[in-house]
Amino acid sequence: MAGLSDVTKTKLAADFGAAMGGSNTTLQDTSKSWRVNQWNAGFLLELVKAQTGVSYFTQITANTADTLTFAPLASNIAAAPGDVYFIRESGSPASARIIRWGREVSPTWVHAVEQVAPGALTALVTQAVTAGMIGYIYGFFISVGEGNDFLINWTSATVAYTRRLVFGAGGTVEAIDQVAINDGLPADAGTNITITNVNVGGAGIIYQACLLYAEV
Repeated sequence: MAGLSDVTKTKLAADFGAAMGGSNTTLQDTSKSWRVNQWNAGFLLELVKAQTGVSYFTQITANTADTLTFAPLASNIAAAPGDVYFIRESGSPASARIIRWGREVSPTWVHAVEQVAPGALTALVTQAVTAGMIGYIYGFFISVGEGNDFLINWTSATVAYTRRLVFGAGGTVEAIDQVAINDGLPADAGTNITITNVNVGGAGIIYQACLLYAEV
């Protein structure tokens, strides 16, 4: 459990430990001697993957003396030896946020004004990541009067990343997900997250974009 602060270990935690095995729906810790179904009502599991340090959250549905059973984790994620876990009460506002967004955050919309015929790679909306924090993108809104490609841009561990959104024709798209678009690749402090249009906007065509953003 090296590298995790004492505050992180105990914050909202009813119990915690290190996994000795498991799967996409189970976690075993043979050092425990829980009461059967001690954690099956009102508790959630936070699993911190040893290799990446990324946390995943899910609702506990049952337990034996040493094994937790829970709703399936994110695709291709399974409990494995060495992973750290926390059992957290799910009745608090903080836990409700964890269940909703995968971490204790309350994303907010970053709004931007309309732009007419923007040049290629114009920043339609920009969010600066606060010093000492890391940023997560939970959604976007794009409205455009013509077909174009758009890029969601950010920097993680000094490496530039993009996600391309292709509009075959004009229209409006709004997308929100409890798993951040850049989950596992948080935006670096002091850098900007932007949405840009790839091609030059047509004469008189209006563009607008917004970001659903949170930082920790």
